[in-house]
Amino acid sequence: MSEKAVTQQVLPYLTRALQEEDSSIRVVACKALGNIGEKAATAEVLRSAVNWLYDQEIGPFIDRVYILEWILKSDSG
Repeated sequence: MSEKAVTQQVLPYLTRALQEEDSSIRVVACKALGNIGEKAATAEVLRSAVNWLYDQEIGPFIDRVYILEWILKSDSG
């Protein structure tokens, strides 16, 4: 299976993980998306990431740092 096919299969799960209540799950998903790189920066994934930033129950400040770092890396490509 190609890398592109694997990425397309994994992205829906990582997108849902960004919406989890448990901040540790969101952070792990964000790190995984960062490892995938620019290919992970689909509109749906970025929308979930931005929604996470606006969530009033986001959790620790470091969570915001992880998601902002990933968004900025995705946008710089």
